[in-house]
Amino acid sequence: MRTIPVVLLASAFAATASAQDASVASYDGTWAMSGSAADGRPINAELVLKGDGGTWRLYASGGVARKGNPCLMKEFPVDVQKRTADALTFHVDGPKVVAGCNEFTATLKPVGANALDGTTEGGGTLHIERK
Repeated sequence: MRTIPVVLLASAFAATASAQDASVASYDGTWAMSGSAADGRPINAELVLKGDGGTWRLYASGGVARKGNPCLMKEFPVDVQKRTADALTFHVDGPKVVAGCNEFTATLKPVGANALDGTTEGGGTLHIERK
């Protein structure tokens, strides 16, 4: 009789872990990012997440970016630092690919089934939507 409650308890923990894993995995995919840097410059980028990593690619925004900008259209590594149902925190390491490109950490919170809003540590604002 004692093995039945233990088995039921183990099953309950497994079901809870699976539900948490499903919410964590929900950030995987391709996201369109918009927002503004702390100095007001517009941000237009693509964020691709898979597990604890991914890539970030900056696009020109409204003609503001200079044509010779070495940071445009490059894939910069992303390190996911936190992924819970309530928040996503990631770090973009631009200088690892091109010296002088953006390096920042952003924290975002869900604002719907396929969108998150948040800020960078420097005070920029971000909005991402699943593509």
